[in-house]
Amino acid sequence: MSVFLENMEFADWRTSEKDGQWTDVFIQRISPLAGLPPLEYGLGMYRLARMLIRKRPSASLWVQVDGPGRWYRETLRAVLRWKGKLPIAVTAPSSLAKPDLYDYVVFPYLESKRPPELKRTRAEALPVPQDALRCLQILGRIERGGLDEIASLAGLKHFQTQAGLAALEQGDWVQCMKTKAKKEKQTTWQIRRDGLHLALRSWGIPKEIPFARRKELALSDPAGEHRWISRLWPLWLGSAWPHVQVWSGWSEVGLPGLPQIPDALAWGSMSGLETLFWLEVDSGHGSREEIRRKTRQRFTQAVNYAQERKLGLVFALLGRDWVCEAARPAFVNLPDKVAVTIGNWQKLGHLPLTEWGRVEW
Repeated sequence: MSVFLENMEFADWRTSEKDGQWTDVFIQRISPLAGLPPLEYGLGMYRLARMLIRKRPSASLWVQVDGPGRWYRETLRAVLRWKGKLPIAVTAPSSLAKPDLYDYVVFPYLESKRPPELKRTRAEALPVPQDALRCLQILGRIERGGLDEIASLAGLKHFQTQAGLAALEQGDWVQCMKTKAKKEKQTTWQIRRDGLHLALRSWGIPKEIPFARRKELALSDPAGEHRWISRLWPLWLGSAWPHVQVWSGWSEVGLPGLPQIPDALAWGSMSGLETLFWLEVDSGHGSREEIRRKTRQRFTQAVNYAQERKLGLVFALLGRDWVCEAARPAFVNLPDKVAVTIGNWQKLGHLPLTEWGRVEW
């Protein structure tokens, strides 16, 4: 059953009373596997909460993050704490009547009158199959991409991705486009307006809420090899290292508090430890010394980020052979639960096997 407040849809709604003071809690259940990194999803939930509280001042938003590990949930909470001043709680899925007060970023507003009742209605199923929805959510972020890119970011096999895209084409949610690139025909899919509205609904965000921050950050070449490799990172990692778990992955993903962003980030588990698989793609623009200095700076930032959050870190560098050779001296004094792998960016699906405390290339 769902609860609607005007054009906003929520998974559930509860009202609670303490010492004659009332508040009501609107519950939104989200998944880390829905194509959005935690920074972007957090900003979307903040905009939803802002609209909710404008319509109903006694309300608070309870975001329940249904997924593995803790990093995604804690990062989303950090984003909302950084935005501040709205009563939003972030927890794992819960059957409790209300969140603990300390789960809130800001304590909810209480009033002396019981909030008006809301009707529960049966939620309408989304009009696309699950695999198609995963593809649509990826296109909702990257807007346009090829089969390999969409399959990689959605965590699907190629045949699942093809079937999903075919269903989306049939429903006119996406548009298939054929162009020539480097003397070869290239097929890409672009999300349509109605497709974007459906993706927004699947994320729990009304189409009336501005949400441009959902988009992939365009800090590298928008149509070149650098961007393509970044989007293929989850697929590349899973193919090269079948022994690790890859829960989700994103290209050009921002992280709260970091001035420089990874070209791609996969999130999963290695050796039983929740781990970030951080990718940097270096196209070789600069001298050997500049490449080494830049790599060391980014590596240090990644190590500090992972250690502060008690996560494992696999730092991967992909580039031409001479770039990899130039960057290798940047990796010294590796902490525990940090590993480095260096590979050729032309060898799709190949990555030297490494382990904690080692650099392999």
